[in-house]
Amino acid sequence: MGDDKTIDQREREVSVQERGLNVSLVKAERRAAVEFTAEGGAQIANLDQAMTFAQTLIENGSAPKGATAGGIVASVQAGREIRTPARPEGLGPMQSIQLIPSINGRPFIMGDLAKAVVLESGVLKEDTAFEEWLTGERGTDDWTAHCKSHRKGDPEPVEHTFSWADAKRANLSSKSGPWKEYPQRQLMYRARGFHVRDQYAGLMLGLHTYEEGRDMPRSAIRDVTPPTGPDPLFEQVDDGRSPALTGDVNRLATEGPAATPEPLVDTEPQDAEVIESEEPAAPPMPEADEPVPTEARRTEGWDLFPASFRLMRLPLGK
Repeated sequence: MGDDKTIDQREREVSVQERGLNVSLVKAERRAAVEFTAEGGAQIANLDQAMTFAQTLIENGSAPKGATAGGIVASVQAGREIRTPARPEGLGPMQSIQLIPSINGRPFIMGDLAKAVVLESGVLKEDTAFEEWLTGERGTDDWTAHCKSHRKGDPEPVEHTFSWADAKRANLSSKSGPWKEYPQRQLMYRARGFHVRDQYAGLMLGLHTYEEGRDMPRSAIRDVTPPTGPDPLFEQVDDGRSPALTGDVNRLATEGPAATPEPLVDTEPQDAEVIESEEPAAPPMPEADEPVPTEARRTEGWDLFPASFRLMRLPLGK
């Protein structure tokens, strides 16, 4: 069977192939720019390399489920900002991705990492510990997780708690997943999360724990993921006008002009007192055969329309 494709069709196919080849070459060039060393692994020096690194992890399945390139980059950046004396340069890329996952583009710190940051920072008072324990009977409202520590410079240790009654009020106790399988662990993570955020806010840098963020309603987590595709706000219509102007034109075409608002001034006739004018009365008009006084000619326009004024005998207003 012969080739029935037109020249235009073949040209379009070649163009698509060329674009695909160009994209492949660009990807290969970017991936080649990410260097690996024996000491530190991937060396990410700029945003382009970070996006390439993230996209590579997504393509080979090494990224968390549902992760986006932008979310991975946010996690890596957050990990670099969490620094301790033991980690002066922050976390590595893979540690950041696994321990600071993103939800709706917002990074959250895993509870285990939050505790490690406090312990590595040297902020606890000497001869004290980061204490965690459970009290009460399992499954009852008194079942409570405790988290306590004594920070340097504070007069007394600070303790935070989270009970099974708190979990019920937050509709967590009936949730499937970790709250059904490991409820005691979830209570501990909640108490720890509140404790590190309140007691060590400078170390957490405003990050909530992942265990808390995972249980938040999605509506409570602001989506900071950049939108994809063209922004409709900046799309132009065929005639070059903005969408806002076009919308007004379309509204006028379908709905017609807006109703004329009612006047603010009362237009109903009102009884008013007639005030006599103190201005002098106009001089009487001359008869047709009488000469027109010079003053009247100047003020009443006789020089311009003498015939009309003689016939109408109507004075013009001043």
